[in-house]
Amino acid sequence: MNSHDSRFCRPFALFFALLFMFQSLLVFSGADESAATDISVNGAGYAAVLYDSSSGLPTSEANAVAQSSDGFIWIGGYSGLVRYDGNHFLRYDSSYGVTSVMCLFVDSEDRLWIGTNDNGLAVMKDNEIRFFADDAIKSSFIRVITEDKNGNIVVGTTEGVAFIDPDGAIRALEDEKIKNEYIYELAVGEDGVIYGDTLNGSFFAISDMKLSEFIDAGELEIGMVNTVCPDPDRPGYVWLGTQNGEVWYGNAATGFKDSERYSIAPHRTANCIRMIEGRLWVCADNGVGFFSNGEYIALENLPMTNSVDSIMMDHEGNLWFTSSRQGVMKIAKNRFTDLSLMAGLEPTVVNSTCLKDGVLYIGTDDGPIVLDEDYNRIENALTETLGHVRIRCIMADSKGLIWFSTYSDTGLVCFDPKNGAVTMFNKESGLASDRARSTIELSDGSIAVATNSGVNIIKDQKIVKTYDSESGLSNLQILCLAQSADGKLLCGSDGDGIYVIDGDDVSHIGKADGLTSEVVLRLRCDPADDSLCWIITSNAVEYMRDGKAESVCDFPYTNNFDMYFDSLGRIWVLSSNGVYVSPRESMLSGQNLEYTFYDSECGIPHIATANSFSFLDDDGTLYIACSTGVTTVDINDVSDIGSDLRLAVPYLTADDKYIAVNGADSVDVPDDCKRLTIHPFAFTYSLNNPRISYRLEVFDDSAFEIDRRDLGEVVYTNLDGGTYTFVLSVINPLTGEASQTLRLTINKGRRLHEQWWFWAIVTLAAIICVIIIERILH
Repeated sequence: MNSHDSRFCRPFALFFALLFMFQSLLVFSGADESAATDISVNGAGYAAVLYDSSSGLPTSEANAVAQSSDGFIWIGGYSGLVRYDGNHFLRYDSSYGVTSVMCLFVDSEDRLWIGTNDNGLAVMKDNEIRFFADDAIKSSFIRVITEDKNGNIVVGTTEGVAFIDPDGAIRALEDEKIKNEYIYELAVGEDGVIYGDTLNGSFFAISDMKLSEFIDAGELEIGMVNTVCPDPDRPGYVWLGTQNGEVWYGNAATGFKDSERYSIAPHRTANCIRMIEGRLWVCADNGVGFFSNGEYIALENLPMTNSVDSIMMDHEGNLWFTSSRQGVMKIAKNRFTDLSLMAGLEPTVVNSTCLKDGVLYIGTDDGPIVLDEDYNRIENALTETLGHVRIRCIMADSKGLIWFSTYSDTGLVCFDPKNGAVTMFNKESGLASDRARSTIELSDGSIAVATNSGVNIIKDQKIVKTYDSESGLSNLQILCLAQSADGKLLCGSDGDGIYVIDGDDVSHIGKADGLTSEVVLRLRCDPADDSLCWIITSNAVEYMRDGKAESVCDFPYTNNFDMYFDSLGRIWVLSSNGVYVSPRESMLSGQNLEYTFYDSECGIPHIATANSFSFLDDDGTLYIACSTGVTTVDINDVSDIGSDLRLAVPYLTADDKYIAVNGADSVDVPDDCKRLTIHPFAFTYSLNNPRISYRLEVFDDSAFEIDRRDLGEVVYTNLDGGTYTFVLSVINPLTGEASQTLRLTINKGRRLHEQWWFWAIVTLAAIICVIIIERILH
């Protein structure tokens, strides 16, 4: 909550596409998100997140899920009604009269219809819930709600079907075949026909509020119907899910004679089938799957595998599933992919990655892992030589040789993939130390090696130069290397800043030259600016020109490890808590930093290893060396920049009074309001965390910028009467400008002493008093 008081100084505020049979993994999310399963599909990642009693839901069960046009997700269960905004779950307690929800439906007027199993039917509008008490609705157990083409609300109960017309009149469907039936499901076809099934497995259809088809379960050759889904492209054709693990497709008018049969094995009873963006999804007793070209694909290792009862797609294309035993599951696109699990690797600390000619080399504390293009492990002379040796860095040079810096007696190892030759460099052969940390290839083709005892230069497979204390290095533990555009070798030390080697000359850059710390973890020369070198020290991100270093203003984190440059002018900074992405110009501006932050809640399966060396492919794929595996991400991808985020201020509260906005451009607030609370929302259920800004014009001097997940209610106290505009915006991470903006005009009534005529009367009265007093005195 952000609070503002006008009496004092103003304080700062705070696709869905195919999901094929790749193995999944576990990702730890934040407080509002439970464990997520990561699924990779043709290079794209998806994450399945389970919401249950450990992550915000009152209980680990849910019967229904729906989304209203303002962006809220509504969840119904035996514990009542819950509203979710992407950050927080809000439970509507028993004071609202809703204690046990069986179904939810948002109609064409954006009203939320609520079916309970004890109190009948209710509808919510402007945060007020109204119950229907009418004899036409014969049962207080409401099983399903939908809307027909004429705007009638159709209600399925345990004792037949009822209709509520647009004028609010209620009547029951009195056909003898159905009036006392337990209605299990209703679904509206594109032709306006309502198809349904009963608890005992019978099928029926309703046209223009009249029963047009009824087929008893005993007359159906396909068995007992459990769920129905009309074909949107062929009127009269319907998919039927049965209790014996099958889906049938046929014509309702022919009684489903000669229907097509499909198995959903290994799944059992089909509880719900829905056509979503051209794909038929199945929710079953023991999992989730979909049909692709007639073949049933069962999703594996999802966190929800029991009593999956329904499915819904939100406005961003994320899928939501409910389970009466496990809660709610969301499947959302994830730009990060867990390569380790795709390859079937056990969790392990990864210190370095390198991709060469389709072969991925992974350096761990327990030796190398080598994978081919299909993620099959390769065993060769290299893996035999290095065995369980700790590998700190892997680098491929321009000749196709792979260099392994090991932190052991093995020293530096050069591997030639063409012939399998392995060459070793250690202290006996002239290496400054057996403990090699990293290598880079210099512009002349030679290899510079950072060790615990200085720097070596290798040319033509021979050590030709050593830089140590005799050369001018006071601190011999060199952590990283880089070569500047003018050919100088930059060496980051573990406590004495940067050494600049130019032939036989060695100079020094330290705190006197602008470094905030002389522990230099990484040096990266800017590919777009020859004069610029980026530095990561133990406590800051900095940049250097002409030997002078300067810190990046307002960089939000200090424990950073490495940085990479994408094709869009952004810099990706790997940190111990996630990944920060910021435009280069913003980092150089010296002003408020624009950035995007990704962490486990944004789908990162693993966090980068300290002092690790990751590999960036030419196509923009970054293979991040992480503390429990390898994560990949396309850093040139911009798909999440224009995400379908929805801004809304659905309501205000004036003191304790609820004021609905209903999508209007302006709203009135009473003149006696002392505490105005604005409830802004940036609705996104994807795994993104964009930056959001807000400002109350006239009152706030400037906008407040925060992460979306930190957006909460904004409180203003003792506002003067007048007109204000609340501005809510999404910040484009590339430009730093607003990419979406919502403006809400707030008209606060003026109190008596704030009216111009009040002071005019007071002034006039004062003048009259003065005149009278003067005459009396004279």
